Amino acid sequence: MKKIFTLIIFLFGYTWLFGQRNQVDSLIRLLPKEKTDTGKVIRLIEIGRMFAFVMEKNDSGSVYLQQAVNLSKKINDTYLEADATFQLATNFHRSANDPNALVLSLQNIKRLERLKTERNSRPISRNGSDYIFYQTRLLAAIYDNIGDYEKQLEYVKKMKSIYYSTLAQQPAISVNYNLTINFNLANAYNNLKMYDSSYHYTSLLYRETLQKGDAQWLALASNALAEYYEMHTSNDSAMMLSRKSIAPAIESKRLDIVIDAELRIGKIFQKKGKIDSAFYYSLLALNEVLKIDNPKRLSDVYKQLSELYNENKQLDSAYKYLKDFTVLNDSLQDQSKIAEAQNFAFNQTLNDQQLEQAKKEAGQQLKTKIRFYILAGVIAFILFATFWLLRNLQQKRKINILLTQQKEEVQNSLLALKETQTQLIQSEKMASLGELTAGIAHEIQNPLNFVNNFSEVNKELIVELVEEVEKGNTEEVKAIANDIKANEEK
Repeated sequence: MKKIFTLIIFLFGYTWLFGQRNQVDSLIRLLPKEKTDTGKVIRLIEIGRMFAFVMEKNDSGSVYLQQAVNLSKKINDTYLEADATFQLATNFHRSANDPNALVLSLQNIKRLERLKTERNSRPISRNGSDYIFYQTRLLAAIYDNIGDYEKQLEYVKKMKSIYYSTLAQQPAISVNYNLTINFNLANAYNNLKMYDSSYHYTSLLYRETLQKGDAQWLALASNALAEYYEMHTSNDSAMMLSRKSIAPAIESKRLDIVIDAELRIGKIFQKKGKIDSAFYYSLLALNEVLKIDNPKRLSDVYKQLSELYNENKQLDSAYKYLKDFTVLNDSLQDQSKIAEAQNFAFNQTLNDQQLEQAKKEAGQQLKTKIRFYILAGVIAFILFATFWLLRNLQQKRKINILLTQQKEEVQNSLLALKETQTQLIQSEKMASLGELTAGIAHEIQNPLNFVNNFSEVNKELIVELVEEVEKGNTEEVKAIANDIKANEEK
């Protein structure tokens, strides 16, 4: 069974790499036939991306991508420069040259944001991929490699913010972005030892990939969940998921995931004391990793083989692989380069803050100028209004003299009119008084009649009261007395 499995992996690796090399060679042959500089830049980027996809000869890929960056600058095509720089930074990252990748990425994210502003906030994309999102993802991956996990999580959260601000509203492409976010969140939380959160996003990613049915995502999710189970809970589950990730990894041409799975299976066999099987899968991983340019995975393979040979008392081989691991790991963990890149990142942040402060100061100066011009305008308006009011005041004085004369004439006429009006009012008052007196007399008559009626009723009740008293009918006397009382109240 192991021989069949080895043969499958070997044939896959050989045929896949052979096919990809043919594609690269075809692109290189087409390069001299490009007649325009723009066409040459696009072709150079394609060649660099293809080298990265093959995952070998990263130095060659970087050469072509650097040519693309230089030529795009020469023709002043910022969009192609951003594209080429992103691909070059990605290539550096895959080669474990994270300091250079970090410097390029921090410069490029600013370039992409400026491009987006110039394009009125329209996304910067190629083949449906949002470059700002994926450049942010690359920064998260770089910080993961250099061990700055707080920064890694910060950039993953920026990815999430970008997704919800623009990309979530596009159902056709939103699924891959969401899966990418969950994958990176799981990794960042695992690095920060926030294992509950890591497991949540890893499980969510795995469930979503089962629904999506995409081979590459199924390989990635199975591999990530296998890594979690190996670290925390169940070696058997980790073994099962590692095996499960290999077929979709082969289908999607992800040799790196195949290597991860083989290396993990080897580790699990080592824990179980099955050294022969552990050697088998670890050496299989070594055979595969030597086909590609991936120093980080090669370092992991060297370390595992050194431990296996040491456990098997084969000290010469253990020392050989330990030495290889140490040399390679030292180059990967070159602290001076990492520190230099982090200093660049700090200076970049500082420059951004200074630019922001300069913008604020420029804005404040502009506000001050605007206030000055407004104040000068108000003063000019007040002076003009004062002149206009004085001129109007002189005209009003002339008019007032004329009006005074007219007023005196009107007042004389008004006095005569008032005398006549007074006489008319007096006559109307007398007439109204007569009508009022008649009305009052009529209104008084109605309540008097009402009182007289109750008086007659009470007289009759008193007669009945006397009769009942003589009869000694106390209850009836009380009732009649109450009636009289009620009538008096009314």
